[in-house]
Amino acid sequence: MRDELKLLKDQDGKPLEIVGSLLDISDRKALEDNLRDSQNHLLEAQKIAHLGSWNWDILSDEILWSAEVYRIFGVDSQTFSPAYKSFLDFVHPEDRECVDEAVQRAIKERSPYTIDHRIVRPDGSIRHVHEQGRVTYHQDGKPVSMVGTVLDITDRQRAEAIIQGRLDSLTRPEADTVGLSFEDLFDLDQIQKIQDAFAKATGVAALITDTNGRPITKPSNFCRLCRDIIRKTEKGLTNCMHSDAALGRGTLDGPIIQPCLSGGLWDGGASIMVGDKHIANWLIGQVRNEQQDDEKMMAYAREIGANEEAFRAALAEVNVMSQEKFSQICQALFLMAKQMSTLAYQNAQQARAIHGRDKIEEALRENDRIKSEFVKTVAHEFRTPLTAIKGFSELLLSNNQLSQEEQEQSLRYIYERSFFLSDMVADMLDIARIESGAALSLKKSLCSVTEIFRQIEPFLKAQTSHHRLDVTLAAENTLLNVDQAKIGQVLENLLSNAVKFSPADSLIQIKGAIIEKSYQISVADQGIGMTPEQMEKVFDKFYRADASDTAVSGIGLGMSIVRNIVEAHGGSIWVESELDRGTTVNFTISLDYGNGK
Repeated sequence: MRDELKLLKDQDGKPLEIVGSLLDISDRKALEDNLRDSQNHLLEAQKIAHLGSWNWDILSDEILWSAEVYRIFGVDSQTFSPAYKSFLDFVHPEDRECVDEAVQRAIKERSPYTIDHRIVRPDGSIRHVHEQGRVTYHQDGKPVSMVGTVLDITDRQRAEAIIQGRLDSLTRPEADTVGLSFEDLFDLDQIQKIQDAFAKATGVAALITDTNGRPITKPSNFCRLCRDIIRKTEKGLTNCMHSDAALGRGTLDGPIIQPCLSGGLWDGGASIMVGDKHIANWLIGQVRNEQQDDEKMMAYAREIGANEEAFRAALAEVNVMSQEKFSQICQALFLMAKQMSTLAYQNAQQARAIHGRDKIEEALRENDRIKSEFVKTVAHEFRTPLTAIKGFSELLLSNNQLSQEEQEQSLRYIYERSFFLSDMVADMLDIARIESGAALSLKKSLCSVTEIFRQIEPFLKAQTSHHRLDVTLAAENTLLNVDQAKIGQVLENLLSNAVKFSPADSLIQIKGAIIEKSYQISVADQGIGMTPEQMEKVFDKFYRADASDTAVSGIGLGMSIVRNIVEAHGGSIWVESELDRGTTVNFTISLDYGNGK
């Protein structure tokens, strides 16, 4: 309840009476309490989820952060006032430009803002965050504010990196087990629980190490003598690791049981394998039996420089177990290690199978994408000359007023475009034959380098009318056993590409020379060049470095066909290129022409 009192006065200002009222505000208080509880729950939920919220007033450049955003960025809300520039200062230098571009694009294109990036906290630590947001606009279309969230995904990124590392190790070729580790194959947390339970149930100490004796898991049920005395001395620790490595020598017949090389307590071990690769040892022990010689143990204490009194007291605490019982436990350990080896192999095989299936599915999706792109490209490349042919044909048929010269120009254009279409159809038929597994049909004969270039001389002159051409052929009378027309096709394709992708009046060089037992021909231009990624794909069928509608013409088959022709002749072909510095394509033809037909 809330009460209100009011004093009423007469005309002279003298009090007359007091009027009061009571207002029931229970509903409002309940609403305020609920709102406060909701805000507290929201803040707690954000803290648990590592998810903060923000609101950026674009006009005033003021940003409101929730408490969790301050925690994620590692700053104090009492001393730090966020603004757009100060936010960008937190973004990792390598990510800053991308983040700013994403924000500006969201504002300009009225699209959602979403990005993963890194931030650098004031203490120098790096966090990975995922941000998303949306922009609100005024009626006049101007951006007013941007609201969004920021999620700390650092732990997720680390987990994904670990998983990817394990996947990379597991999906190597089956014969390649170099670098494959125990951690790649097993969940260490689960293995630790199994090891702890085994040690507790049997009364022995337990530890899993790599093949050199370095621990992989945490020690289970270690006795004080080994943990706090022997392993605390330099010599004792060295001897322990040597002993651990010796216990897992990779035997497949049964467990190894022997006195520890560091103190003499009884130990046992079994190997964990993946196929024929030894990856880890499961070791147990630190027990005494009825035959233990305490005096030898004390002599060892003096040898490693341990405190004898502390050593003797800790020795008395060591678990005593008969040789027979310890052997039975070691046999159980061997069976468990053998089962783990089988499981490790199965894990590796399963991971490889899944990875192989994913690779096949990815390849099929990529193949579908490439084919769709190819169909689109072919349709575009055919449409342009067909439209022109149709237009000129209609002109010739409908207009009998054309001069002789105009008619000849139209017919010449139709003739040239027909050849262009014919070449594209021939390329597609060649690829179809190659895809079907049919060998490329070659009509080989002995001809000189000069004869090969003489057949394409008209093409050279027509193609390079706007470029400077330099042809230098050493040993031009050298005889080659080739399909002259097919090698001419290779040269025409390489020269056509050089012209397409280089500026007018630039130099195109063709060189030929005998290199060892082959004749090598090179076609070099001063054009746009290629990136390393483009060079890797340049011989792939359907590949075009620029697949946009404004790109130079072509359907992406030429270089694939060129490679098949060269390789069918027993030669090789490769590309040398640098972006904005030009491209050189080299191919060789063997000088061994004894098999020509």
